[in-house]
Amino acid sequence: NNPWTTYSASFVITNDATIQYFASNGSGTGRSELQSAAYVLGHPGGGANPPPPLQIDPNNTNTPPPLSTNALVLSDIGTIFYGRRSANNVGSIWAIGLDGTADTYITMGARPRASEDGNWLAFLRGGDPFNNRGDVWLRNLRTGAEQPLLIDAGFVHGFDWDPGSSRLAVDYQCAISSLNTNGLLTSLISADCYDESPAVSPVDGELAFHNVNPNGGPDGIYVAGADGSCHCAS
Repeated sequence: NNPWTTYSASFVITNDATIQYFASNGSGTGRSELQSAAYVLGHPGGGANPPPPLQIDPNNTNTPPPLSTNALVLSDIGTIFYGRRSANNVGSIWAIGLDGTADTYITMGARPRASEDGNWLAFLRGGDPFNNRGDVWLRNLRTGAEQPLLIDAGFVHGFDWDPGSSRLAVDYQCAISSLNTNGLLTSLISADCYDESPAVSPVDGELAFHNVNPNGGPDGIYVAGADGSCHCAS
């Protein structure tokens, strides 16, 4: 439960503990992958084990470090990106291997979407992302650099990467639009403000989205071409 600390010499622990650590170069510009080391201390005399360390904040078991560590190492069996929501409504983004190992803090935000090539991570930050309000941000998973793509986006229910990992389909301002990694926004579908939550086929880039307009029209799931041309299927 201690904060992150820089050590130049050995230090003492008195209880069984798992120490998380990373190394950095002399200039502080490069960091290694986050690692963990578990220490199990003996208990001479065969007496009862000492009580476990006091949980200072029992509702916060994984306080993120103040700075993200170096580029994420993707698991060779698959990596899941997911979000956590704290008791005070703050979102953080994590990654974990499909075998349940290497649970790693990435950054602050919500609703992560990783590109198919593993280079990019799109997510919401600011506003109220748990109620579909926030800015769309982009993180380079190789360098850790982050930048905003869509500021003051208002309501954003969902977004997804195209097969080429160069742009997102995003619902924004009563349209489903194409959002490039350079910030260029191009409208694809603008028939109804309730066309939301686009999902992109990894095979041909076709779009699926839902419409639950309470003011009329057939509610359902629709499919459109990658260029926004409607196939009128629901």
